[in-house]
Amino acid sequence: MKNSLHNNINAWIDEKDLIPGQDWKLEIEIALTRSNIVLICLSNNSISKVGFVQKEIKYALDKFEEYPEGIIYIMPIRLEDCILPFSFERRA
Repeated sequence: MKNSLHNNINAWIDEKDLIPGQDWKLEIEIALTRSNIVLICLSNNSISKVGFVQKEIKYALDKFEEYPEGIIYIMPIRLEDCILPFSFERRA
């Protein structure tokens, strides 16, 4: 079930939408593929954390490469003052 934020806007949030026993890697990839817009929240913790969060960001950036120029698919949001990862800079 998706979390409804506003009339026609639904947010898929892994911590709320994954159920025990699901293949979380697959479900995250499916959610990214089905999304119209991906919000990537950046903080000092998220950009320095080792693990699947980095794969999620890279998968979203790779998916973005399939879109025509000028289409907004990824919206990075800085939750605090932090350095923009190189993977964002080279796609800007």
